[in-house]
Amino acid sequence: MLANAPKFHNGQLLYALELSHYDRPWISPDNYKKYNGALRYSEGTNANGFNITALAYSGQWNSTD
Repeated sequence: MLANAPKFHNGQLLYALELSHYDRPWISPDNYKKYNGALRYSEGTNANGFNITALAYSGQWNSTD
C-alpha cells in the first residue's frame, strides 16, 4: 500500500496504490493478483471548488473449481 496527498499546482493531489498477491492453500494455486489505484485532484473548498477522481481495479486468478 502506498498513499500520499501532496500540494500540487493550486490544489492537492491524492494518490493511492495497492498491490496484492495470494497463492494458497489450494492444490492448484490461485495465483491471485490484485491491483487497486486512486488518483484525485482537488482545488478550493466544498462550497467553492472542484475535484477530479480516477479509480482503477484489476484482479486475476486461477479458479479452483
